[in-house]
Amino acid sequence: MEPVTSKQLAMKSTPEDIEDVEFICTELVRFAKMGIDELRAYWKDRPPIEAFYSLAHESGGGTRPISKEAYVRFSRMAKRQLAADEYLRARATVDSLSYCLREEFVRRFMRLGEEVQDSSIREMIGTSQEKLTASFESRTYYLPCSVIEEGEPAEFKVGPVTFLKSALFWERHQFELEEEKLRTAEELRKRWSANLADRSKDGDTAKKRGELLK
Repeated sequence: MEPVTSKQLAMKSTPEDIEDVEFICTELVRFAKMGIDELRAYWKDRPPIEAFYSLAHESGGGTRPISKEAYVRFSRMAKRQLAADEYLRARATVDSLSYCLREEFVRRFMRLGEEVQDSSIREMIGTSQEKLTASFESRTYYLPCSVIEEGEPAEFKVGPVTFLKSALFWERHQFELEEEKLRTAEELRKRWSANLADRSKDGDTAKKRGELLK
Protein backbone atom coordinates (compact mmCIF):
# COMPACT_ATOMS: atom_id res chain seq x y z
CA MET A 1 0.00 0.00 0.00
CA GLU A 2 1.39 3.39 -1.00
CA PRO A 3 1.67 5.91 1.86
CA VAL A 4 -0.88 8.72 1.71
CA THR A 5 0.68 12.18 1.44
CA SER A 6 -0.47 15.40 3.05
CA LYS A 7 -1.85 16.51 -0.31
CA GLN A 8 -4.29 13.60 -0.20
CA LEU A 9 -5.23 14.18 3.42
CA ALA A 10 -7.48 16.91 4.72
CA MET A 11 -4.93 18.92 6.68
CA LYS A 12 -7.44 21.02 8.57
CA SER A 13 -7.20 22.44 12.02
CA THR A 14 -10.30 23.55 13.88
CA PRO A 15 -10.68 26.19 16.59
CA GLU A 16 -10.78 23.27 19.01
CA ASP A 17 -7.40 22.01 17.73
CA ILE A 18 -5.85 25.43 18.27
CA GLU A 19 -7.37 25.65 21.75
CA ASP A 20 -6.06 22.18 22.62
CA VAL A 21 -2.50 22.88 21.46
CA GLU A 22 -2.42 26.22 23.26
CA PHE A 23 -3.67 24.56 26.45
CA ILE A 24 -1.00 21.85 26.23
CA CYS A 25 1.70 24.50 25.78
CA THR A 26 0.38 26.48 28.74
CA GLU A 27 0.42 23.38 30.94
CA LEU A 28 3.97 22.48 29.85
CA VAL A 29 5.18 25.93 30.86
CA ARG A 30 3.29 25.76 34.16
CA PHE A 31 4.78 22.40 35.09
CA ALA A 32 8.28 23.44 33.95
CA LYS A 33 8.16 26.29 36.46
CA MET A 34 7.21 24.03 39.37
CA GLY A 35 9.82 23.00 41.87
CA ILE A 36 9.97 19.60 43.56
CA ASP A 37 7.80 20.72 46.48
CA GLU A 38 5.18 22.19 44.17
CA LEU A 39 5.04 19.02 42.08
CA ARG A 40 4.74 16.92 45.21
CA ALA A 41 1.88 19.10 46.47
CA TYR A 42 0.15 18.97 43.07
CA TRP A 43 0.27 15.18 42.85
CA LYS A 44 -0.52 14.58 46.52
CA ASP A 45 -4.23 15.38 46.14
CA ARG A 46 -4.64 13.45 42.88
CA PRO A 47 -4.72 9.76 41.92
CA PRO A 48 -1.14 8.39 41.84
CA ILE A 49 -1.45 7.54 38.14
CA GLU A 50 -1.49 11.26 37.29
CA ALA A 51 2.19 11.48 38.23
CA PHE A 52 2.96 9.42 35.13
CA TYR A 53 1.40 11.71 32.52
CA SER A 54 4.26 13.16 30.53
CA LEU A 55 5.68 14.04 27.12
CA ALA A 56 9.08 13.12 25.74
CA HIS A 57 11.76 15.67 26.62
CA GLU A 58 12.81 17.85 23.70
CA SER A 59 16.45 16.89 24.28
CA GLY A 60 15.64 13.28 23.39
CA GLY A 61 16.26 11.98 26.90
CA GLY A 62 13.78 11.77 29.76
CA THR A 63 10.30 13.26 29.97
CA ARG A 64 8.47 16.42 30.96
CA PRO A 65 5.56 16.03 33.40
CA ILE A 66 2.19 17.33 32.30
CA SER A 67 -1.35 17.33 33.63
CA LYS A 68 -3.85 14.64 32.73
CA GLU A 69 -6.11 17.38 31.36
CA ALA A 70 -3.38 18.41 28.89
CA TYR A 71 -2.40 14.84 27.97
CA VAL A 72 -5.94 13.84 26.98
CA ARG A 73 -6.14 16.80 24.59
CA PHE A 74 -4.15 14.69 22.10
CA SER A 75 -6.89 12.06 22.20
CA ARG A 76 -9.51 14.73 21.62
CA MET A 77 -7.64 15.96 18.54
CA ALA A 78 -7.25 12.39 17.29
CA LYS A 79 -10.97 11.68 17.69
CA ARG A 80 -11.86 14.78 15.67
CA GLN A 81 -9.44 13.83 12.90
CA LEU A 82 -10.78 10.28 12.69
CA ALA A 83 -14.37 11.51 12.70
CA ALA A 84 -13.59 13.79 9.74
CA ASP A 85 -11.53 11.30 7.70
CA GLU A 86 -13.15 8.08 6.54
CA TYR A 87 -9.86 6.65 5.22
CA LEU A 88 -8.10 7.03 8.57
CA ARG A 89 -11.15 6.00 10.58
CA ALA A 90 -11.24 2.63 8.83
CA ARG A 91 -7.55 1.93 9.47
CA ALA A 92 -6.39 3.72 12.61
CA THR A 93 -7.23 3.97 16.28
CA VAL A 94 -7.42 6.96 18.59
CA ASP A 95 -4.37 5.67 20.47
CA SER A 96 -2.21 5.26 17.36
CA LEU A 97 -3.04 8.73 16.02
CA SER A 98 -2.63 10.29 19.49
CA TYR A 99 0.84 8.79 19.69
CA CYS A 100 1.82 10.35 16.34
CA LEU A 101 0.35 13.71 17.39
CA ARG A 102 2.38 13.70 20.61
CA GLU A 103 5.58 12.87 18.74
CA GLU A 104 5.01 15.63 16.20
CA PHE A 105 4.03 18.13 18.90
CA VAL A 106 7.30 17.48 20.74
CA ARG A 107 9.33 17.76 17.54
CA ARG A 108 7.76 20.98 16.28
CA PHE A 109 6.88 23.03 19.32
CA MET A 110 9.32 21.78 21.94
CA ARG A 111 12.44 20.78 19.99
CA LEU A 112 12.29 23.16 17.01
CA GLY A 113 10.47 25.93 18.85
CA GLU A 114 7.96 26.64 16.09
CA GLU A 115 5.36 29.30 16.76
CA VAL A 116 1.96 27.95 17.71
CA GLN A 117 -0.39 29.18 15.01
CA ASP A 118 -3.01 27.83 12.65
CA SER A 119 -0.54 26.92 9.88
CA SER A 120 1.89 25.08 12.16
CA ILE A 121 -0.95 23.15 13.81
CA ARG A 122 -2.26 22.15 10.37
CA GLU A 123 1.22 20.91 9.48
CA MET A 124 1.49 19.03 12.78
CA ILE A 125 -1.79 17.24 12.05
CA GLY A 126 -0.88 16.52 8.43
CA THR A 127 2.58 15.16 9.28
CA SER A 128 1.12 13.01 12.05
CA GLN A 129 -1.34 11.51 9.60
CA GLU A 130 1.42 10.90 7.04
CA LYS A 131 3.57 9.08 9.58
CA LEU A 132 0.64 6.96 10.65
CA THR A 133 -0.46 6.01 7.13
CA ALA A 134 3.15 5.20 6.20
CA SER A 135 3.04 2.49 8.85
CA PHE A 136 -0.02 0.80 7.34
CA GLU A 137 0.56 -2.62 5.82
CA SER A 138 -1.47 -4.76 3.44
CA ARG A 139 -2.24 -8.15 4.97
CA THR A 140 -3.73 -11.43 3.82
CA TYR A 141 -5.83 -13.42 6.28
CA TYR A 142 -6.50 -17.15 6.02
CA LEU A 143 -9.76 -18.31 7.60
CA PRO A 144 -11.09 -21.88 7.61
CA CYS A 145 -14.71 -22.18 6.48
CA SER A 146 -17.27 -24.58 5.05
CA VAL A 147 -19.04 -23.26 1.97
CA ILE A 148 -19.63 -26.02 -0.59
CA GLU A 149 -19.65 -29.82 -0.69
CA GLU A 150 -18.90 -30.32 -4.39
CA GLY A 151 -15.37 -31.03 -5.56
CA GLU A 152 -15.53 -28.31 -8.20
CA PRO A 153 -14.64 -25.56 -8.45
CA ALA A 154 -11.53 -25.96 -6.32
CA GLU A 155 -11.11 -22.17 -6.31
CA PHE A 156 -13.41 -19.19 -6.80
CA LYS A 157 -13.60 -15.54 -5.78
CA VAL A 158 -16.27 -13.31 -4.27
CA GLY A 159 -15.04 -9.74 -4.38
CA PRO A 160 -11.66 -9.54 -2.59
CA VAL A 161 -12.16 -12.96 -0.94
CA THR A 162 -10.68 -16.09 -2.54
CA PHE A 163 -12.12 -19.48 -1.57
CA LEU A 164 -9.92 -22.60 -1.93
CA LYS A 165 -10.52 -26.25 -1.30
CA SER A 166 -8.34 -27.37 1.61
CA ALA A 167 -6.06 -29.59 -0.49
CA LEU A 168 -5.29 -26.75 -2.89
CA PHE A 169 -4.83 -24.32 -0.02
CA TRP A 170 -2.18 -26.44 1.69
CA GLU A 171 -0.47 -27.14 -1.60
CA ARG A 172 -0.03 -23.41 -2.17
CA HIS A 173 0.51 -22.05 1.30
CA GLN A 174 1.95 -24.69 3.65
CA PHE A 175 5.57 -23.54 3.26
CA GLU A 176 4.56 -19.88 3.60
CA LEU A 177 2.63 -20.56 6.80
CA GLU A 178 5.47 -22.54 8.33
CA GLU A 179 7.78 -19.60 7.70
CA GLU A 180 5.24 -17.23 9.21
CA LYS A 181 5.07 -19.35 12.37
CA LEU A 182 8.84 -19.07 12.76
CA ARG A 183 8.75 -15.28 12.17
CA THR A 184 5.95 -14.87 14.69
CA ALA A 185 7.79 -16.88 17.32
CA GLU A 186 10.91 -14.75 16.83
CA GLU A 187 8.91 -11.52 16.96
CA LEU A 188 7.23 -12.58 20.20
CA ARG A 189 10.61 -13.44 21.68
CA LYS A 190 11.96 -9.98 20.79
CA ARG A 191 8.86 -8.25 22.18
CA TRP A 192 9.14 -10.22 25.40
CA SER A 193 12.79 -9.21 25.79
CA ALA A 194 11.97 -5.57 25.04
CA ASN A 195 9.07 -5.67 27.51
CA LEU A 196 11.33 -6.93 30.27
CA ALA A 197 13.80 -4.12 29.53
CA ASP A 198 11.00 -1.50 29.55
CA ARG A 199 9.67 -2.80 32.86
CA SER A 200 13.11 -2.37 34.34
CA LYS A 201 13.27 1.25 33.13
CA ASP A 202 9.67 1.92 34.25
CA GLY A 203 10.57 0.58 37.67
CA ASP A 204 13.30 3.20 38.00
CA THR A 205 10.95 5.96 36.85
CA ALA A 206 8.18 4.79 39.15
CA LYS A 207 10.58 4.76 42.09
CA LYS A 208 11.72 8.34 41.41
CA ARG A 209 8.19 9.66 41.01
CA GLY A 210 7.01 7.67 43.98
CA GLU A 211 9.61 9.46 46.07
CA LEU A 212 8.16 12.80 44.94
CA LEU A 213 4.72 11.74 46.19
CA LYS A 214 5.96 10.93 49.69
